[in-house]
Amino acid sequence: MKVARSVLMGRDHSNVVSLPTNDTTSSVLLCILELCLSLNEDQRDELLLLYYQQLVLGQAEDGTQFHNVTPIDLMSWIPPEDWASKIFQKSLGFEGEAHIIIDFDNIPNDPEQALATSIKQFVAKSRKVQAFSLSKELPASAVILTCIKYRSPLPPEFWRSVIFKEIT
Repeated sequence: MKVARSVLMGRDHSNVVSLPTNDTTSSVLLCILELCLSLNEDQRDELLLLYYQQLVLGQAEDGTQFHNVTPIDLMSWIPPEDWASKIFQKSLGFEGEAHIIIDFDNIPNDPEQALATSIKQFVAKSRKVQAFSLSKELPASAVILTCIKYRSPLPPEFWRSVIFKEIT
């Protein structure tokens, strides 16, 4: 898998490097933040802020940094264009592109609403970088089980297509 510093950089592959093998990036945390947007605003904003502040930034509720904890870069995976033809044959964990998200760095001190807006903007921008649609011929359950079997990332459109229907 290759990593680009930001989806906002477009498809400029001069910023693409080998995927770092450390624990400073997470696509799972981005998935959790995106899933929070499926909740109604009253539940969503507080939970979103807690996840972001404590798990991503490594800060206590008062904003102080946890001891020996550094912020985690959020990462999103863009599957290779021939994803559907390969998913049932092998792991795609080292194919496609991973984009480290840096647009969340400028969240204001009162980020509850701004964080939700930033995530929606990121989803819209990432969809413009590479349009990805799930094949209606592939049963979702079979794809999920295959991703587990081969340890392949699940394309973000699995959850985004439900949560962010209005964003293109």
